[in-house]
Amino acid sequence: MKKRVTQFAFVIMMLLMAFWLYKRFYHDTIDTGQLSKYIKPLDTTFSAFDVVGQNAKIMAIGESADGSAEFNRLRLNVFKRLVTTCGYRLFLIEGDFGKFLPLSRYVETGEGNVDELLDATGAWIWNTRELKDIILCTRNYNTAHKRQEYLHFYGIDLQGANGVFEYLTTYAKIPFTDTAFLHQQIRLFRRSRKSDAYPAQLQKIITYLKAMPSLTTDSVARLCINILQERLKVMPYDKSETVEMRDGFLAQNISFILDTLHKNRKALLAAHNYHVSANPVTGKQTCGTYLRKKYGQGYYAVFVDFAKGSTRVMNNPNSGKYELPLADKTLSAQWYALHKPKFFINLRNLPPKANDLLNQQLRFHAIGSTHRDPQNAVMDYNLARQFDGYVYLPEITESTKIKR
Repeated sequence: MKKRVTQFAFVIMMLLMAFWLYKRFYHDTIDTGQLSKYIKPLDTTFSAFDVVGQNAKIMAIGESADGSAEFNRLRLNVFKRLVTTCGYRLFLIEGDFGKFLPLSRYVETGEGNVDELLDATGAWIWNTRELKDIILCTRNYNTAHKRQEYLHFYGIDLQGANGVFEYLTTYAKIPFTDTAFLHQQIRLFRRSRKSDAYPAQLQKIITYLKAMPSLTTDSVARLCINILQERLKVMPYDKSETVEMRDGFLAQNISFILDTLHKNRKALLAAHNYHVSANPVTGKQTCGTYLRKKYGQGYYAVFVDFAKGSTRVMNNPNSGKYELPLADKTLSAQWYALHKPKFFINLRNLPPKANDLLNQQLRFHAIGSTHRDPQNAVMDYNLARQFDGYVYLPEITESTKIKR
C-alpha cells in the first residue's frame, strides 16, 4: 500500500512539473499591448529598416510559406531601400546556385530572356512573377549605374550539378581540349547515376577541375567546385539526415560570395525562417547559426510571420493554392484579432520586460515547399533567442506563376 502511495505521489509530482514547464515555456497568448509600443508600421518607404540595415553586413529576411507572394515583395521593397540608404549590393536567395547562374549573368549583362531563364530553373516555386520582379529591378538598376555600383544576384543552394556543369563547360576559363574531356566525364557521371560508380565519377571530375591552373583566378568556377564537393558529401545520406549539413553548406556558400566574389559588400538574404534563425532550431544548427558565429552582430535575422491567406506547395499536382486559415494559439492570430496592419519590430532594442514576453516557445505557421498538409503546418520558435527582428503580415496570397 505504501509503495502505491509513493508511486501515485511521484506521478502527481511529474504531472505538476510538466504543467509548470508548459506554462513556463509554451504560452498560448502573450501581452501584445507591451509589444505594441515598439511597433514600426511598414509604410511605402520601408524606412523602418534603415537603422538595422546600416549596422548589418547580412540582412536575412525569412518567410513562413515558400509559395506565397508577399515575402518576395517585402524583400524587394526592403532591398531597394537598403541599396539606396545603406549601400547593399547583393541579393542572395535560397535557390540552386548553378541553375541561378544564368539569372546572375542576366542581372549583370542583360544576356538572355528573363522568362526563359526562370523557366529553365525547373521549378514553379522560382518561376514566379515576384522573383521576376526582383530580377528585373536589379537589372534595371545596373543599366543606369557604373559597373562598380552594380547589384548582384545569386542562388546559394546545392540542389543539383547540371547548372554548375553548364557554367564550367560554357563560361569558365578552360582550354578547349580540357573542355572536351570534361564533357566526356560529365556524360559518364550522368550515366552512372543509379550505380555505385556515381560518387567516384563525381570525385574524378572534382579532382580534374581542382588541378586546372586556369580556374585558380575564376572565383565563380571555384565556388562551382565547392558546390560539387558539397554534393559529394551529402550523397551517402538520406535527405532527412542532411538538414544540418545543407545549412552548413548554405552558410559556406554565402561566406564565399561575401569574402571572395564581392568583398566589402552588404547582402540581403532570402530564405525560410528556419534557415535564417540565428540560433539552433529543434536542436539543429541552421544556416543563420553559422553566419552569426562568423559575422556576429553583423548578421541580422528577421522572422516574417503572417496571420492567414493562401500558398502553393510543390507536391500539389497542379501547383494549386491552399487556403491557410488562422492558426490556433499563434501570435499572428492575436495580432489579427487586434486588426494590426503590417509592421516591423526591432527585437534587439526591446527592453527586458518586453523581451521576456518573447523569450519562450511560441507557435507560428511554418510551411515549406513540399508540405502535404500546409493548413496545419506549424512550428515553435523563440523569437528573443533566435531572431533580431520580426515582421507581421495580416494576409498573404499564393505566388503568381508565370504561364508560358
